Amino acid sequence: MTTPTPLKRFQLLFLLMGDIAVFVLSLRAGLWIRYGYPLSPEIWEIHRIPYFLVLLIFLFCISLGDLYNLRHRSLSLFLLQKILVVFLLWMLLTFSFFYFSPWFVITPKLFLLLHVSLLLSGFLFYRWILLKFISPGPLRWAFMGSPKQIQELLSVKGYQLQFYVAALTGEKFPLLR
Repeated sequence: MTTPTPLKRFQLLFLLMGDIAVFVLSLRAGLWIRYGYPLSPEIWEIHRIPYFLVLLIFLFCISLGDLYNLRHRSLSLFLLQKILVVFLLWMLLTFSFFYFSPWFVITPKLFLLLHVSLLLSGFLFYRWILLKFISPGPLRWAFMGSPKQIQELLSVKGYQLQFYVAALTGEKFPLLR
């Protein structure tokens, strides 16, 4: 196993901080919807400690589901299925946490579903924005000229030829990806 580079560490930290921010914002928004705005300090204090533990469970499920993998480049169907499975696991653990532990005063039913829906939509939006604008896509280059000149250019730069596009003269121009 290789140690991550400083850039990869920063990207992982950015993902982690974003997930925590989305969790807290969805919690605050859910509490505002449920109890009204402005939120009283008593309501926040009742929910603060249990939902901190729920946040730890959430982060554990995300890391268990390999959602901190930096190789994900888009919200593909595979990644969406993985996110939904992680959220279902997290919901199951969170429901069992609240209903089988006698340590907390609150047993949220409707609020937990509200929080899960806000968190899922915020998480998908955050990851979509992150993958759309931050992760690099493939570089695409188009070269026009005679095939010999382009082959020389490609061999010097170390690129590989993907395909040719035929011109009106019948000569082929390579398009590089």
